[in-house]
Amino acid sequence: MTTSQSASLAPAPASLQQYQRQFVRHLRNPDADTPPEGVPAARIGVYVELLYNKIEDSLLACFPMVRKLLGQDRWQRLAREFIARHRCASPFYRQIPDEFIAYLQNERAEPDDPPLLLELAHYEWMELVLTLAEGEPNSGAFDPDGDLLAGIPVFAPVIALLRYRYPVHQIGPEPILKSGEMAPGATPFFILGFRDIDDEVRFIEISAATARLIAWLQEGGSSGSEALLRLAEKLRHPDGTLMISFGADLLRNLRQQGAILGTKTSKLPTEFRSRP
Repeated sequence: MTTSQSASLAPAPASLQQYQRQFVRHLRNPDADTPPEGVPAARIGVYVELLYNKIEDSLLACFPMVRKLLGQDRWQRLAREFIARHRCASPFYRQIPDEFIAYLQNERAEPDDPPLLLELAHYEWMELVLTLAEGEPNSGAFDPDGDLLAGIPVFAPVIALLRYRYPVHQIGPEPILKSGEMAPGATPFFILGFRDIDDEVRFIEISAATARLIAWLQEGGSSGSEALLRLAEKLRHPDGTLMISFGADLLRNLRQQGAILGTKTSKLPTEFRSRP
């Protein structure tokens, strides 16, 4: 065979690209897109199932309660719709759950979905986020037994304040949920998520006032008593001394649970402090 004859048998670049696009479209959505001409359905079906199983395994590892909420059939339909519709921004397998959350937040609008679906998925995803996050090391030494009122509380390096309309943190492994069994609360639910010194991810339900206090303390420039007096003023509490007494117990509890590691005494320069 001559060189010119060999060249004439090679697929043109445009034809190859068209073949590849059709192949991928079928892998993502086999019910809507046919495989490339000449490709046996049984053979390409192996790749369809490999793709689905690989992605579903990643989703199941991160979202077991979402799977329980939806049931097998609706869960599989959701996974296949995610594969078919979403264009991942990252090529990394580890970030499939991140892409799934982005899909639920920004692209999915199915009226039949349970109203708490997104919040439950986000809550489960946060466990993965906190597990893998690289926390900033605490600058300078701190005293693990320091006075939480006189000193500046030092929080765990990996921490997140979460807010939900539904009590998704109260969903346990049993029983299997139905879409109408859980209603939004009269007020939002606030959750403190963190990774403790033993690298265990933990979640604590807190009040709105406690969430505000923690946010202020995380700025790093206020002692415990200063932040509590600021909170008393914000809440128009008539007795700052009583607020400090109550807050001392709260801060001790957070330290016992591992969210606060201790205290330090140095303060940030005034120009770096966050303003109310």
